[in-house]
Amino acid sequence: MILIQVNNYTSLVTFPVDNSQKPIKLKHKRSYRTIVNYFIVLSVLLLFLFIKSYYKQYIYRHRKILGVQITHTTSTLDRWLRWEWRLFNCTLSLSSVLKIGFLFLMNMMVIFINGSQNIVHVSTVGDEPVSTMDIKSKEIANRHAQLSVVNMALAVCLSTKLSFIQKMFIDISDTLQWHKWLSVVAIGEMLYHATYQIHYNYLKKHSLYLAFFSSNRYTTGTWMMIAMLCLVFGSHPVIRTLSYRLFHISHLMSFFVLVGMGFLHHWTLYIFYIMVVLFWLVDQFDRSYLTKVHQLQQLPGDIIKLEVLIPYTPPTFVPGQFVFISFSSSWFLSLFNAHPFSICKVEQVTKNDTEDEDNRMSLDEASPSLPSSELYAYTFYIRARGKQTKKIYEYTQNEKCRLRISKPLGRKYLNNKAEYGDFKTIIMIADGTGITPWISVLDYLQNKEHLVKTKHVHLIWCIHSLDTYIAFEEELKMFCRSIKMDMEIDVYVTGTTDDEMISHLPSQIKFSFFKPNFSQLLSSLQEQYGDDSALSICAHEGTVVECNNIGLKYSWIIKKERFCF
Repeated sequence: MILIQVNNYTSLVTFPVDNSQKPIKLKHKRSYRTIVNYFIVLSVLLLFLFIKSYYKQYIYRHRKILGVQITHTTSTLDRWLRWEWRLFNCTLSLSSVLKIGFLFLMNMMVIFINGSQNIVHVSTVGDEPVSTMDIKSKEIANRHAQLSVVNMALAVCLSTKLSFIQKMFIDISDTLQWHKWLSVVAIGEMLYHATYQIHYNYLKKHSLYLAFFSSNRYTTGTWMMIAMLCLVFGSHPVIRTLSYRLFHISHLMSFFVLVGMGFLHHWTLYIFYIMVVLFWLVDQFDRSYLTKVHQLQQLPGDIIKLEVLIPYTPPTFVPGQFVFISFSSSWFLSLFNAHPFSICKVEQVTKNDTEDEDNRMSLDEASPSLPSSELYAYTFYIRARGKQTKKIYEYTQNEKCRLRISKPLGRKYLNNKAEYGDFKTIIMIADGTGITPWISVLDYLQNKEHLVKTKHVHLIWCIHSLDTYIAFEEELKMFCRSIKMDMEIDVYVTGTTDDEMISHLPSQIKFSFFKPNFSQLLSSLQEQYGDDSALSICAHEGTVVECNNIGLKYSWIIKKERFCF
């Protein structure tokens, strides 16, 4: 409605024709120069970003092989660019604002700078006279549509999780941010084009129904507009919080409608969306493997410890990685039900470890191509909140359930120039089950203790009740016994507590029953450990933003875990 009013009030749709003069007969000539130019510009920019990212990784690997000491510094400009703030439930930084602004500016330049070369004179008798301004406005609306096609195609490509883009060049958290903003730009451009066409057709037909459904092109365009609006509302944080499954279903169904109607709407969508759909389908097949539960255990705090057999040759595990899990054996249903979970550990299992014949059979079925000496299992800690995870909580009495998992996602680099073992000190901050990815870091440090530079590990863990600590108690105590580094674990209990006292605590674990003051806490750690530190955060968004800004002040390398799927 807003864009309809903009079209109306700025006279981009209808302009008065001076009937006192002899009308000039004009015709709009279709041109696809806009879509070609924009595609070339985007391709060049993406190629530059890929080369830049790959070059940083190459320099890092080369220095590490040669044994050159790697130093980590953060410039004043970099600190300003990465400083974050919250606005309307959205986290922004100066860097992201500049990137988004550049994207909008580039789209506007492509739309308005190309001129009006697509207006031609015609002399055929009976042609309806049209003003020059009418044709210019039609050309602008068509350019919006062409840019929308390219932006939406690229957004779909960046929504994939296991493509070569995420594996070799850009971290998945960055590609998903660009997926979001490219989709916003594409939907805005599509709505501008749609409101122009609907308003223009309404002035000719004088019927609201015919304005939407008077021809095949208008009908398919209307359905594409509805699908994009469903994408917008289905992606709202409220929907994602209330029902992740509804978000996933609305996203996929809207995507299928958009592609199907797009093929019927205009031939240009064939060129982009056929390649994009194939790219997307390959990703979907690569992230859905049938497997079985190896072990399931109920823990306090409605937490489940889930061990899942790995149904493929295990890749080299990187701390902080995650997989998509669908608690269904159906590949089709896994498209709608898959949910990301952080990998806690990767442990080797053998058929001799099982207690009965049924479990041994499950090992054979889950990994038929792997010998028993090469069977591995992922370990997850899941809080039973949503409907799907609550179902898993009920499966505790039945360890024969089937599910589907993807290959691991996430890259080993903290910022394309460093890994966890490159720092003397690693500081980790977690809320609740957000400790899971940092357990994988502790496991990595334990296995690589004599090969890494790290000497100090400090974990800051905020929990609401002691039940959450009890669920992870054995893991933490095991690390306290086995890791020879200087390790400290500060547990902050922020909710109501029982009189139950936790006994036999290792000296490395300390409890506090109040909310931490991160400013004072991280300041003391800076004085204690210095600048050669990495800060990893997996917590509520407000905590992530606060700790990110404090870490920038101390020039720390920062790793943030944000699940925006």
